[in-house]
Amino acid sequence: MKVGDAIKALKRPQLIQLLKQIKSFLSINATGKNKEELADAILELHGKKTANKFYGKKLLGFEGEDVHIVIPSRQSKQETKVEKAEKELVKINKKKVAVDVSLAKQRKASRELAKIREDFKTAKTDKEFMALQKRLDKLSSDSV
Repeated sequence: MKVGDAIKALKRPQLIQLLKQIKSFLSINATGKNKEELADAILELHGKKTANKFYGKKLLGFEGEDVHIVIPSRQSKQETKVEKAEKELVKINKKKVAVDVSLAKQRKASRELAKIREDFKTAKTDKEFMALQKRLDKLSSDSV
């Protein structure tokens, strides 16, 4: 694959990022240009027939070549969809873990409340009632 073909195959955001890298290297503006104009501007710098050399290296090329700036590989639509689906799955899993933790806390609180109710039935002294009240207060403050 030729550099020109690779550049023309990139998406607009990738072209903008590539041009930003070139801009930081040569100070060029990308504002208001469409995809074709961006690609042409990059190709003009790279060289349309043969690669221009800057400081002994080609400006643009592929990973592993001796170049100043590596051209990113274009993601297919399928790869983009898979990436989005993976991110969504991570979000869902995080929500599921949060819900599981919340349910575990609620179950624990329910068991403790049942124990307190049973203890209220058998409590006889004020001291026992006060201790149960403290347990109940602690349970309600923990659940908030």
